[in-house]
Amino acid sequence: MSGTFDFDSFHKYFVYLQITSWAGVSIGAEHSYGELCGYNGKEDQTIELKKALTREDARLLNKKDSTYGRLWKEGELTKRFNTEEEIIKIAKKEWKKHFPQAKVLIEGRSGILEPQLIIVAPADYKRKCNILFQKVEANNGWEGDEKVMQAIEDEWKELNKEYFKIWKNK
Repeated sequence: MSGTFDFDSFHKYFVYLQITSWAGVSIGAEHSYGELCGYNGKEDQTIELKKALTREDARLLNKKDSTYGRLWKEGELTKRFNTEEEIIKIAKKEWKKHFPQAKVLIEGRSGILEPQLIIVAPADYKRKCNILFQKVEANNGWEGDEKVMQAIEDEWKELNKEYFKIWKNK
């Protein structure tokens, strides 16, 4: 790879949607949770995503949580999501409110500096990055062929350098 990779620019332009769940791991767990992680122009920030409960959500939670003596109400905010799709929908609405300088919303972890799934970005960048992400998946990441993975990562870093120059000059 020619030149150096500007990690400060990387940090500034990217917001990560981190989705977690204990479903399938912990008995009775069925919800997913989402956080937006990024740089807000002054410091790193993590925003816990919440949604307003529907009437059906409140009814189901009251049925399941009845032993706690709490009654959920329609419209009340919760961090419990029924599906990852619900989380992504809220994230798409919220990310720019908290991280206005960001250019890219990624589903993944901020500590992983390699191609991850791009949710929102300029169209050409999103297409190119998601092709690289598919290559990572096909290679089984670093568990697969390390030379292939290194080539994917080098291509991804070059792609980012190209776009960071464009975004920096706007």
